[in-house]
Amino acid sequence: MSRMSTGAYPTASRGSKGGGVFGPRPRRRALVSAAIVLLAAIAVAVGLAATSGGSPRAAVGSRYGGYPSWLAGRTKLPSVETVLKSSLSHPLANAIEGSTIDVQLPGGAQAEITAVGPALPAWVSAEVQAGTLREGVAVPTSFTVTVIARRGTVPLRASAFSILTAGGELLRPAISGPGSVPAPAKLRAGQHLNLTLKANLVEGDGSLRWAPTGARVLSAWFYQLELD
Repeated sequence: MSRMSTGAYPTASRGSKGGGVFGPRPRRRALVSAAIVLLAAIAVAVGLAATSGGSPRAAVGSRYGGYPSWLAGRTKLPSVETVLKSSLSHPLANAIEGSTIDVQLPGGAQAEITAVGPALPAWVSAEVQAGTLREGVAVPTSFTVTVIARRGTVPLRASAFSILTAGGELLRPAISGPGSVPAPAKLRAGQHLNLTLKANLVEGDGSLRWAPTGARVLSAWFYQLELD
């Protein structure tokens, strides 16, 4: 007497592949489906990583644009993650505002210098919001320049700092140390100082420059002043 199927599992037809008597169990089918979904998700993730270079920093860095045409010969922004270096033989005149530059000076002196700004007083922002500030008027601004002497003696002559505007105007900012005291003429190894540089600027682009050894600019930072 032959046994009858209980109906718990579907029977395989004669034309079915694999040669099994019973088809795959429901739980097995669910596991196979889950594995397929997981493999598809991994493939999508790998594809996205390849498209973006595999690094979120690369996407952030791509937001930086180029320099204005008036900054002749400076067509590419250095990466903000790169250690910037400058010397008499290889000056750096295209740093981004906020970057730190390792400057090699004659005689073996070495300094790290960072420029941040320009910052605006609160009343300028208030007048801009109120619509009472005339277009094209120069407003007071300030930069913060941090100098760290790593080796030797680093000169800090006030005349070594200048601002070049997009209109080609060369300005000499007023310079002071912390608490508005006069800035020292030099720093020795191991010393550091925050300088405040003040100048009246119109809205637009420009560069803050440092020429510690004379007329040649060793370091410069590109800035954008926006009043709105």
